[in-house]
Amino acid sequence: KGAVYPQKLIGNFRGFFAWLIDGMNSFLDGLLGNSLLHPPNNAPSIITGFGMGLCLAKIVFILFNYTMWQNEILMTIFSYICISM
Repeated sequence: KGAVYPQKLIGNFRGFFAWLIDGMNSFLDGLLGNSLLHPPNNAPSIITGFGMGLCLAKIVFILFNYTMWQNEILMTIFSYICISM
């Protein structure tokens, strides 16, 4: 069986943490009245939201293929995902 290499999925975690930090910054601005990092703006929210969507799509694609093709060699699927994204 193939394996998901953690070093090739680091981008997912970077995207998740960028989305989390931007969301917390916006939330705290609404809660406290002042932002901790930068004033909330739609441009960073759109960029981090788009990145989070890509991360989720990549994870769902990996899990779907892992579930549907358990008896096949998964190395080609995972190498295709890591090369193409």
